[in-house]
Amino acid sequence: MAAAKPLRDAVENQTQVSTSAVPTVNTLVEQYREEKMPQRFSTRHGYNAWLNNHVILKWGACEITDVQARPVELLLQSLTLAPKSRVAIRGLLGILWDFAMWRGDGPTQRNPMELRRRNPVGLGSGSCSRSSNRTGRFPASGSRKRRTPHK
Repeated sequence: MAAAKPLRDAVENQTQVSTSAVPTVNTLVEQYREEKMPQRFSTRHGYNAWLNNHVILKWGACEITDVQARPVELLLQSLTLAPKSRVAIRGLLGILWDFAMWRGDGPTQRNPMELRRRNPVGLGSGSCSRSSNRTGRFPASGSRKRRTPHK
């Protein structure tokens, strides 16, 4: 057991990230703008608007590891924004988390912004189920007559 301790300590030291190495959200946003932000004008303009007006104002002084899914969801629910705007902010926070892990500035783990609970596609009370979409304008599929080509 004593012979394995140096190896175990070396592995543990490689996977741990010291808190001094974890950047603030503000620092990470600046680095992201320089290194990875898309160059297309409209995308860049939109990203900058969301970053300046929401992300930096709320989490700029926090370390990226302090930005977790539940507090983000609670804040987004409290804002009077359209659902698409909430998705944009949540998506940018996810991009920043991925960027921090890519740079090695944060722990390599599952992105906390992916922990949001979603309804599976095709389930729920959507109006696209086959039986509820029948309006009577079209015959049922079994009663269709096959067209024959002109001779």
